[in-house]
Amino acid sequence: MFQTEGPLLSRLNVLTDLVAVNLMTVLMCLPVITAGASLSAMHCVVRSIRHDGGGRLVPLFFSELRTRLKQGIPVFLPMLLILLLGSFEAGVFLLQENQAGRLYAYVLFAAILFAAFLENTALLVLSYGPDRVSRIGSNTLRLAFGRFPRMLGSAFLMLLPVLMLVFLPALLPLYLLLGVTAPAMAASYVYEPVIQSFADRKDPKQTEQEASWPH
Repeated sequence: MFQTEGPLLSRLNVLTDLVAVNLMTVLMCLPVITAGASLSAMHCVVRSIRHDGGGRLVPLFFSELRTRLKQGIPVFLPMLLILLLGSFEAGVFLLQENQAGRLYAYVLFAAILFAAFLENTALLVLSYGPDRVSRIGSNTLRLAFGRFPRMLGSAFLMLLPVLMLVFLPALLPLYLLLGVTAPAMAASYVYEPVIQSFADRKDPKQTEQEASWPH
């Protein structure tokens, strides 16, 4: 009469796995230097939950994080600095009363959103395995412009909870539980077919990073 593995229990297991990974991700983003590696490892583990049902998530997460630390710093920190400085400057000009200053602020905000879009794409590329930073950058640009609609959709899903948190700080407890991994799970349905086809078309002479992309 009672099943040990039913659809409801399976969904609850996925939910608890997402909460656990979300908490680990937020914790490892607090030291800003590990944030890039943490977010890319999170995407990798979320795909594992989706396809394989999870299991041993803590060692898997920290293993994936360690392998991406070296590349995560130059991939994430410079863009974070650009985003922070750009947001500060845009805020200063937005407070000005003249129309030209506000127009400049709106242009800056648009540039900031585009930079965040590129950063999200770079973290997705890194989530499929460490590689030279230059190759991560080139693959990021190829995906961002060659598969723009889907990559934009995945970036929107990832950024939406952050924007909601800015305007609705009361959502912080929910964000700490699922604010990163739930959007990442939804985004994986959007970007994974694109990255799959991208990986299938890659030059066979390219090395280990391509071998880790999903098949």
